[in-house]
Amino acid sequence: MPDRDAEWLAVLPPTALFVQALGLSLAIGFALGLISGLTAGLLGLLASPADTARAVSPLAILDTDRATVITRGVTLMTSAILVVLLFAYTYLETAAAETWKYVAITVMIWLPVSPLAIFLSSWCWLLITRLWLCTSGRLPWHLMAFLEEAHQRGVLRQTGAAYEFRHARLQEQLHAPSPQGQSPPD
Repeated sequence: MPDRDAEWLAVLPPTALFVQALGLSLAIGFALGLISGLTAGLLGLLASPADTARAVSPLAILDTDRATVITRGVTLMTSAILVVLLFAYTYLETAAAETWKYVAITVMIWLPVSPLAIFLSSWCWLLITRLWLCTSGRLPWHLMAFLEEAHQRGVLRQTGAAYEFRHARLQEQLHAPSPQGQSPPD
C-alpha cells in the first residue's frame, strides 16, 4: 500500500474518515440532484408537443423544433458547467487535490447530457433519417422544396403542419407494392 494511503488510514480515526466521506458524498449527490432537477424541469418546459393544427407551415414547425432542441442542449450544458464550477469553488478551499478527482467525475457524468438531449430528440432522429434516405437515393436532398413544389402543383394539400395527398388514387398507387421482378421507374 502506498505510504500516503497508509498514513491516511492510520492517522485519521474511523469516525473522521466517515464524516469526511459522508460530506463529500452529500456534496456530490446535491450537485447531481440539482443538475438532474434542472434537466427534468427544463425538459418538461421545453419539450411540449407542437400544435400542428395551428402551425403556419411544415417548415416553420421544423425550425421551431430545431431551435427548441438546440436551446435545450445549450441550457443543459450551461447549467451543468455552472453547478460543477460552484461545487469546485465550494470545495477548492477545503480539500484541494482530492476534490478535483470528484469534480472530474461529475464533469464526465454530466457533459454528455446535453449532446444526448439533442441526439435523442425527434428533430435529430428526423435529421439522421433524412440524411440516410437522401444518401441512399430514396428521398430528394431538398425535401421541403420538393414538398412545397408538389403542393403548388396541386398534388399535395397542406393541413396545418402536414402535407396530404390531394387524390386518393395517387396515394393508393404509390402505396401499392411493385410487382415481383420489376424495378421502379427512375
